[in-house]
Amino acid sequence: PYQSAKILGRRISEIALDRDNVSEVLRIYLEACGSEAEFCKSLQTAPFQAHEPEKKAAILAFLVNELNGSTVVIREIDKTLDNMADYRRNKWIIEGKLRRLRAALAKKIGCTEMEIFNKEDGEQCPNSEVLDKNNFDGDGYVIKKNRMEEDEQQEGKNLA
Repeated sequence: PYQSAKILGRRISEIALDRDNVSEVLRIYLEACGSEAEFCKSLQTAPFQAHEPEKKAAILAFLVNELNGSTVVIREIDKTLDNMADYRRNKWIIEGKLRRLRAALAKKIGCTEMEIFNKEDGEQCPNSEVLDKNNFDGDGYVIKKNRMEEDEQQEGKNLA
């Protein structure tokens, strides 16, 4: 109903609101939506800002109820809730993968996950040199230093 309400041939939604015309636009909107005639008459005689707080609250409550019943608003709220559910699901999936990777890394270097990833105590795992950024290959896999040293020694033997 409010889309058909017009002021001087223009829809209400096309009018730029400012302090001077907000009361008139609000009055026409309330009339089109079937609000109480008392609100409409009071907005015709005095601007919205000049009304008593109780009357302003009643008008705002009516507008909030209109918004709560709006299909556009409901659709946006539903989309937002669906997106939040997807984000939470993805978060749980990623956190699960991180836990598995941490457990695999801890098993590979012979430390517990707490020893590797506990940054508060400042102590390092005895095999923490494995976590040095220079010990990663191009694919992101950890290369143990002792394995690299073994490979170098093996190459030295082969050359001799």
